[in-house]
Amino acid sequence: LALVFIFSGCKDKGKFAVSGVIKDSKEKYIYLSRIEVNTPILIDSAKISKKGSFRIKIKTTGADFYQLGFSSTNFITLLAEPGEKINLSFNSKNLFENYVVNGSSGSQKLQTLDLTLADTKRKLDSLSTIYTQASQENGFDVKGPILETKFNELIKAQRKKNIEFIINNINSLASIKALYQRINPETYVLYDPHDLQYLKIVTDSLTRHYPNSKQVQALARDF
Repeated sequence: LALVFIFSGCKDKGKFAVSGVIKDSKEKYIYLSRIEVNTPILIDSAKISKKGSFRIKIKTTGADFYQLGFSSTNFITLLAEPGEKINLSFNSKNLFENYVVNGSSGSQKLQTLDLTLADTKRKLDSLSTIYTQASQENGFDVKGPILETKFNELIKAQRKKNIEFIINNINSLASIKALYQRINPETYVLYDPHDLQYLKIVTDSLTRHYPNSKQVQALARDF
């Protein structure tokens, strides 16, 4: 019996499991893709039960990024490691809007990054709407510069949060996402030329901890 337990433990170290419950889901299947640097590669799927539950087990040799969801526009990102038992609870048909993740420190860190940036984007969009409206009204010469200052302050605050995240998670693959997040398709959160130093710091640290990771190797090439 002891040998069975030991053997089972060894097998678990070469896998991770993802299970969860999706509230009021009308979808029949959920899909898991491994992110090969920039490209999601479908590797497995699971049928969603009538109660909204699902479970997937994946073989893996190391920590890596995955997308779990219904489509290329409705998914969450996971950072899974061998031996992890990731448990998820979704409370919205848009998976990324409202979910809880347990059993995976890396995945929780990615969620923090996503939620923080999403909040900043909402505030920026709101300011843009106000700015456009104000531009058609009297007194824009006064309101305009004030709104522009608030807009720039939000972008600077987001940059500061990402830098703090990188410094506090310098040995985590999650820091890669912090490096490459964008305000919009044309603007990185880390927009200042001096931010290249954080790319180097993360590259050096992760190369020591994850020398065989394709993500880290791509990061080194990019640097």
